Amino acid sequence: MDADQGIGDEELNNKLESLENLTVEEAEAVIDEIVNSDLTNDQRAEVASDGAVLEQASSEQLETLFETIQSNELTDEQLLILIDALQGSSEKVRKIFEKAVNVFNSDFETYVPNGSKVPISTRRVLVASSALFLSVPVTSASTAQRKR
Repeated sequence: MDADQGIGDEELNNKLESLENLTVEEAEAVIDEIVNSDLTNDQRAEVASDGAVLEQASSEQLETLFETIQSNELTDEQLLILIDALQGSSEKVRKIFEKAVNVFNSDFETYVPNGSKVPISTRRVLVASSALFLSVPVTSASTAQRKR
C-alpha cells in the first residue's frame, strides 16, 4: 500500500481484527502498513486504542503512532477510550506513550503515569498547592516579637 493512500474504516477494522490470528512477524507487517497509511486522526486514535496493536506493535511503530495523534482534536469519549486502553497496557507501552506525548497537557487529565498512583489532574493540583504553600512567607514567633 502506498503511504499516501488513505485506508477506509471497514478495511482498517478488518486489518485490526486479523491481528489476533497472525504470527508476530505478520502482525508487525500489518501494523506497519496501518501506521504508514494516511490515517485520519480518529483512525489513529482507534488504532492506538486497540489491544492487539498495543501488544504486538514494535516500539518504533508505537512511537510513530503516538506522535501523530492530535489529542486536542479527539472527542472526550475518544480520549477516555485511548486512556483506558493505555492504562491496561504494559509498562513498556506506557513508557513509549509518555515519551512520545506530553501527558501533562490538559487532554490527559485522567491518565495515571508510570510510577504514580494519581491521575494527571490530581498531580496538577498537588503541584499547584505545593507551589502556593512554598510561596507564602513564613514568619516565626521571634521575628514577630522583634518587630514590636
